[in-house]
Amino acid sequence: MRNSADESVAVIEYGATARGDADQHSDRDICLVIEDVDELQMEALRERAANSFNIDPIGVSCYRLTTLDKMVQGGALFLWHLRLEGKLLTDPDGIMHAALLASSSYDHIL
Repeated sequence: MRNSADESVAVIEYGATARGDADQHSDRDICLVIEDVDELQMEALRERAANSFNIDPIGVSCYRLTTLDKMVQGGALFLWHLRLEGKLLTDPDGIMHAALLASSSYDHIL
């Protein structure tokens, strides 16, 4: 793993707190990009991230590197959302930054 503090590849905050328009009803949303690990490890990393940010684990979206790559290649609304409104918190190898730059405008809306 790249980041020994939380064993993640990248962490990006999104939603109201990242945009700076959070109010007392807003939650904190975190996207965690991790190595390709099994489901048990993935859930453990989600829990660890939630504890680290003092949020409910449901507020942590967790994606493996292979999934991120597929999202970049195929286009994904969530990636486009992160590109427009996300705030990188940690990305030591620049993987998430590169993925966001490589993601194209999402135009698959019916």
